[in-house]
Amino acid sequence: MKNNDDLIDIQIIGSIIFIISLIITIFLLLQRKKQNNNISNNDIHEYDELRIFNKILIVVIYLIFLYVSYEAYERSETNGDYIQLISSIIAVLPPLITIYAFYVANVENDNAYNPLL
Repeated sequence: MKNNDDLIDIQIIGSIIFIISLIITIFLLLQRKKQNNNISNNDIHEYDELRIFNKILIVVIYLIFLYVSYEAYERSETNGDYIQLISSIIAVLPPLITIYAFYVANVENDNAYNPLL
């Protein structure tokens, strides 16, 4: 079991990864804005690898905070920590679904482009 200082260090690492993901998201949004009026078939998938990397990075962030919630629950076993653990488990599901939807959209129809994924 980790002590409080270790859990705080893990949260700091998770926050740094979040900032990196935020920078990648801003870059992708600026690229989409730049290409908004001039989208060709080659430009559509230019940043797909970066998008999927960013989505995986988001899952890693959620898993880090899930781990911290689990450690806090193991340490105290109060009702509030249990609820926080359950909410952390539920929070991991949407980014996993988004990655799956991104993958299915690219596999089923290579010409389909959904900028929201």
